[in-house]
Amino acid sequence: AFICPIVHQEVRITGSMVVNTAADDDLVGFVWGWQNMDQFYLLSWKQTYQNWFGCNGNAGITVKLVDRQDPYVIQDFACDTDTPNVTVLMTPAETTTQGWIDNRTYDVEVLYDLNQTEITITDTTNMNVVANFVVADGTYPSGQFGTYDFSQEQACNGPWQSSCL
Repeated sequence: AFICPIVHQEVRITGSMVVNTAADDDLVGFVWGWQNMDQFYLLSWKQTYQNWFGCNGNAGITVKLVDRQDPYVIQDFACDTDTPNVTVLMTPAETTTQGWIDNRTYDVEVLYDLNQTEITITDTTNMNVVANFVVADGTYPSGQFGTYDFSQEQACNGPWQSSCL
């Protein structure tokens, strides 16, 4: 993750994401509510299904609450199931089972409020909403924002902007 030093609370964050290759299908996304490297929210978007690292890596978006208690293991980031360090708040069945498309730019809007976060992702080629969902959790009502990828080459995030809600 690459973290912005500004602490956000009750904010609208907008930006874009794109993967500029057809040679990989791993994870892109972002973090918010970042308290430190052990506590944050994570949106992780997988392009296609993959059985990896002892778990199913399902296509689509998984939202996680990270509260690290033990040393990190690869399953904390690769799997869309709970671990001792991660609670899955939303699975692809609750967000979108559609994976990201190679070389396609997506606009992202994050409405980060005290007790919930609404996330909307729009495909810029046709302006269709790919995902729109509310993460109903207030564990981290304020925190930093940052970009994230896991084993994904040529993932590009940004620019990102924020404004008060």
